Amino acid sequence: MAHRLNSVADWTEVKVAEQWVWLGLLQALATAPRGLLDPVVKQATELDFASEEMGRLDREMQLRDAVVMAECGQKLSPHWSHPHYAYVQGRLQKLTQACAELAEGSVQRPRNEQFQAIVADVKKLLSNTLNYENLLSVVTGLQDPHNRNAVAREQLVNASLESYISNMESCYPCI
Repeated sequence: MAHRLNSVADWTEVKVAEQWVWLGLLQALATAPRGLLDPVVKQATELDFASEEMGRLDREMQLRDAVVMAECGQKLSPHWSHPHYAYVQGRLQKLTQACAELAEGSVQRPRNEQFQAIVADVKKLLSNTLNYENLLSVVTGLQDPHNRNAVAREQLVNASLESYISNMESCYPCI
């Protein structure tokens, strides 16, 4: 059932639809985020900003301590009543917690020279241990109650995977 575009109204509907598609694409382009989308880079940037602000606030507190020491001859009391002092202390505590959380959850990317070795290791795992025929034979062997080697083969596959994971963690600690 091919619909023919015979009238001007049919062509107008097609052109209007085409313009709606272009308008939708323009909206998608205009509203798409344009910042750092990589979560690893975003988290590292947040950690840098938080550390930088902590350093700035530490320097501010040292300067305030020095000014009070010069004016009064004694150190700044921890219970000093100025509201900005309390704000800076609270902000320092929040930034310390935020930096600890960001540092704990930070992930590093492998170095560029490590990618080739990682890809080679994964290909080796896929061709040997996680080979489709190998896994299929292990699974079918486990379904056969008379096959005594099936459990040993499954344990061998599991041990091989555990060895592979520990090898990846030791060879590529940044992952």
